[in-house]
Amino acid sequence: CFAKDINTTLSLMNNQNLSWGTSQARVKFFDDLNTTSRFLTQTNNSATFSTSEGNFTSGNAILNFKVNFDRNTSTPDNPFNIAKNDFNITSIMDTSNTSGNDFNRSSDMSATFVYGRTHAPRYRFTGNNGNASIYYEMYCGSDGNKTLLPSNVIGDSDSVGWYLNKNHISSDGTITVVDENNSAHVVTTSSILPLSIVTGSGYSTATLNYNSSKGFPYKTTIQDKPSSWLIYDPYNPSATVNDFEVEFYGGANNWTGKQTNHTTTDSIAAPVTRKRILW
Repeated sequence: CFAKDINTTLSLMNNQNLSWGTSQARVKFFDDLNTTSRFLTQTNNSATFSTSEGNFTSGNAILNFKVNFDRNTSTPDNPFNIAKNDFNITSIMDTSNTSGNDFNRSSDMSATFVYGRTHAPRYRFTGNNGNASIYYEMYCGSDGNKTLLPSNVIGDSDSVGWYLNKNHISSDGTITVVDENNSAHVVTTSSILPLSIVTGSGYSTATLNYNSSKGFPYKTTIQDKPSSWLIYDPYNPSATVNDFEVEFYGGANNWTGKQTNHTTTDSIAAPVTRKRILW
């Protein structure tokens, strides 16, 4: 029975080739945010935690920790699976250099890591106001294992390899800012932030309002700022927001054409409805 504080070194031993880099090169360890253990240091694919003697019962203690992997804002990852038995305790030592035993491997468990983003197509609105749907999506390229994605996902027709996650909930990430990428700020949102998520649908809706001061038509870029793990910009690895384009046209009878949201355009000709296709 340990009667002293111990240090435990935990290592990710099963190395996987990921979409970029390897799991051992990208792994990051963290505290579990409670009192069972305290993160001390990490070297490569190994981390050392400290457990106080007060956490032992009958010679055993629970070592809780969190693990994640480096994320590249410009390079998406195929989904990958990490199991408990991919880790190994390489050292357990108390202050008197007494060693301990490895963890119980009789029952394994695993977690799947997926790369997510928020995404909106281009929108065209008639008049000063419009509702823009912003979708929560996950990535799986042609060389990935789609079976690792959660159930209830639908492919995105305007972005190959991306899938709408209809299971997305607020704890998976939210959008806290919706703003025009323009110093004039003539387009604002009247939606409450963070945006609410439509249950079982995998998207949020932002109501955009244009004050008409720049005339019609008016085209601009809207930025949405989601949780950091939902930012994706293939051209800017330092991006802190996602963006999409919107166009505002004047009142009815001003133009004829298609729009990419769910509302029919105004026109003196036959109106055309264009929807975001999901498959």
